[in-house]
Amino acid sequence: MRAFIESVSDFGRLWKPLLINAIPAALGLLLLIFISRPTYLAMGGLFLRTSDILAANPLDLLISLVAVLLSLALFTLSFVLIAAHVKAKRTMSSLSFKLLEERFLENSFAVGLVFTLFFAFSFLIQVFSLVVNHLVLLHLFSFLVFMTFLFVPFSVVIDNYSLSLAINKSLSLIQRKPSLPLIWFAVLFSLFVIEHAFSLLLFGYGIGSYISFLIVAFILLPFSVIFGAHLYMDRYPLS
Repeated sequence: MRAFIESVSDFGRLWKPLLINAIPAALGLLLLIFISRPTYLAMGGLFLRTSDILAANPLDLLISLVAVLLSLALFTLSFVLIAAHVKAKRTMSSLSFKLLEERFLENSFAVGLVFTLFFAFSFLIQVFSLVVNHLVLLHLFSFLVFMTFLFVPFSVVIDNYSLSLAINKSLSLIQRKPSLPLIWFAVLFSLFVIEHAFSLLLFGYGIGSYISFLIVAFILLPFSVIFGAHLYMDRYPLS
């Protein structure tokens, strides 16, 4: 509860820089939504037409790959900047543009690599789902893997750890506090459900879809980073 309250407080106090820093992620989300066939992404699912890859030509695959990598780079930029702001607020330290630039240069490769591995893993799960009958077990395994490594990018940015050390520290945190990723997921899932119902019921499917995108891109995505950062910092002291 403390992490959630502090996250809401931080969002209220830092909303201007957070909205600015969320712009790259919003562009990345748009790119994933409108990525060309045969393979595309949409809010709520990865590679929903994975089977169409078999019918793709090399140009389709190249465009899809470039779009995905560019989107991941944009998500990385937003994540590093937002997490850096949360850390500065928590430690009561100043955060200049130069320091933000240094943070991004130091942490972007490791965070981007984690996001790329998450994405590749999700894609493989989608591919296996075409040939594996036990879909529930497959997606449960995927969920457990994601939750296990959830705090790796937070560890990279907040504690400035190398990727290997961040993995070890994140795994140690999950072993001591296995409820943390479940809390993060439950809160974000509930907020997404409420947001989606609110947008569609009040504005209808047409306008509601655009309202939903704006809320997800500029409120829920930044809040997911803020909340994850506070969960990490509350249970694992800064070095």
